Amino acid sequence: MRLKGKKALITAAVNPRGIGFGIAKVFAGEGADVAVSYRSDKPEAVEAALKELRAYGIKACAVHGDLTNEKQAEHIISTTIQELGGLDILVNNAGACVWEELSAITEKGLKLMSNVNLIGTMRCSRLAALYMRDHQVKGRIINISSCNARRPSPGMGGYGAMKAGMDLMTNAMALELAPLGITVNQVWPGYVVTDINKGQPGGLTEEGIKNSLKTIPVGVMATPADIGEATLFFAEDKNKTVTGAVIKVDGGAFIRCLQ
Repeated sequence: MRLKGKKALITAAVNPRGIGFGIAKVFAGEGADVAVSYRSDKPEAVEAALKELRAYGIKACAVHGDLTNEKQAEHIISTTIQELGGLDILVNNAGACVWEELSAITEKGLKLMSNVNLIGTMRCSRLAALYMRDHQVKGRIINISSCNARRPSPGMGGYGAMKAGMDLMTNAMALELAPLGITVNQVWPGYVVTDINKGQPGGLTEEGIKNSLKTIPVGVMATPADIGEATLFFAEDKNKTVTGAVIKVDGGAFIRCLQ
């Protein structure tokens, strides 16, 4: 097992259709004890997620909290450490997307995306890094970003800007934390059929999915499990010299936009 004995926190990872839960299942399958954070999921959904994770024979817990609130973010990190007995891996999966053209983007949308994608990610990373430093853990921080960080799309200027900020933030953290043996990397999903696409015009309709497939050279959309496998690479101890790196899981869509 590639993560046996490791303690991992994946933020926003209760939704069974989401990328975060896909990552949590891959980690659990490789022997890691897993904490999943959640904000608004119903109790029955939380229990179902934990039941599925515990079926792998690992310790799993769920921690409620809103990453846009400093005290609640501190609660998520401290509770994870208490429940699992430590923290080796942080996956910043929580994200927010508002599908608004820049000419009509709202202050509410901007604040939400900034607070979740940038501030929330930085906040959790700082707290995790402090724990890892103080306990001499050569840990792993992995940010789930997006190909939209470098690939502009109509209606996603605000979201893309936040993910571009995450791109620079990842590299800055990688440089700062490298002397401590802590690596910081990111995964860029392309189009994955998850609830974040509900706001996209026609995003989750049969026609919308067909149109999206046309932009993917391999002709197949990535699944949450695919994102989990890419994240697993960065989480392993043996990849200790890989930091400030990106894995794109988009079926070649990013390459096509460069043509």
